[in-house]
Amino acid sequence: MFIATQKHKPTLSLTTLLTAGLLLTAFTYSQADIYVPPTRDACGTYAAKAVYQFRSQRLARCNFSGARWS
Repeated sequence: MFIATQKHKPTLSLTTLLTAGLLLTAFTYSQADIYVPPTRDACGTYAAKAVYQFRSQRLARCNFSGARWS
């Protein structure tokens, strides 16, 4: 004779839920910092370098021709 078994609905265990939550959270945070918008500091640094280069070229008495200097 066979023993009757109880039929129960499959349930998610707490460990499975925690593991899935941690993996989803880790994936979300790793994808969050991909795009870094340019800041005003980068523009300020570029402008400062351009002014320094212009002054250096002028002191060296180089020719200021081209679209960059006009």
